[in-house]
Amino acid sequence: MYNKLIAFDLDGVIINSYPQFRKLFLKYFDFDITPQKTFDFNIPKHLANKLEVNRLWRSHLEEITLNSNIIPDSILVNRFLKHGRLFFITARPESCMGYLKKYLRGKLRHDQFDIIMDNSDGKLDTIKKYKLKFFVDDRFSTCVKVSPYVENVFLFNQTWNRNREIIPKNMTRVYSMCDVIDLFNGQMAIYG
Repeated sequence: MYNKLIAFDLDGVIINSYPQFRKLFLKYFDFDITPQKTFDFNIPKHLANKLEVNRLWRSHLEEITLNSNIIPDSILVNRFLKHGRLFFITARPESCMGYLKKYLRGKLRHDQFDIIMDNSDGKLDTIKKYKLKFFVDDRFSTCVKVSPYVENVFLFNQTWNRNREIIPKNMTRVYSMCDVIDLFNGQMAIYG
């Protein structure tokens, strides 16, 4: 059974693959891609299109997995286990399984979490299907899109979402997994 209270995005909340993605762009396109351009696929048309970028990503999956960074204190996600299996929603489950194996080995067993694959647009369908109360993501547009369907949306602070000041009423900017835990526990106390 899935933890129907809270779900987490992986890349940008638990792990950070942006530095590796940036290195690939420099190497293959001689282009220094900013974090915001990465998220918006705001890539000069003469360099690549979305399909080429995805192909590049998948062909270098092992390299990206081995060299990506874990986000500080994200291992604290295991504190949510008392509410059920951890529930991750990601657009790239292939790479994220590698991250989970590398960084969470010994801290999370495979039977303690589920990964659902959905692109950024499909996350809303998954959130509706499982009637989640909390969702954590680093992509501003995704948080805004799901906010009408989730009681509490946590926008995980990253370089690419810092210029977003106007946020929906039920969205809170968080700076660490500790913030997520504190806010979650506070809301759970209200729910009783």
